[in-house]
Amino acid sequence: MKINMLYGTLLASILSLACLTTWAQPGGMHPKGNDNARGERLETFRIAYLTQELNLSAEEAQKFWPLFNESEEIKKGLDQERREILDALLEGSNHKANEVESALERVRVIEVDLAAGRLAFAKLLIANFDADMAVDFIESHNGFRHAMLDAVKRRGKENSGPGGHRPGRGQR
Repeated sequence: MKINMLYGTLLASILSLACLTTWAQPGGMHPKGNDNARGERLETFRIAYLTQELNLSAEEAQKFWPLFNESEEIKKGLDQERREILDALLEGSNHKANEVESALERVRVIEVDLAAGRLAFAKLLIANFDADMAVDFIESHNGFRHAMLDAVKRRGKENSGPGGHRPGRGQR
């Protein structure tokens, strides 16, 4: 058992180091960089971060990641659907009240589905692990989001002009 924990910790540390090294490269988090590569780096960092924070053994990781990935695929589909509805709404003009209300109702239903998905995933964690795993995941997932925001803020400060502000559009 100690070997599995050591292996998991070592793997998470290596993945974290690899991700941070990649992000340190020029364009690592640049918004105009390759979106696919940036998405892959983000996903690698998330895997390493969650594996380390949840202290997953190799056996636990084999159970956890398929559950997580399935849940994320459902979430991504719902997020995409919501984005499409809102983009279509924002593209048009001369909106009719009933069209706007209908679009917003569809978005509301998607939001409810997203919340239900989070609950379903927590229940899967409880059923396959224990209640502490569900709580640890919520805490780790929030920690990951904060780590990402901090990385973006740091990156923004590194790329800012004199006085800590980015130059305006006409000043570049």
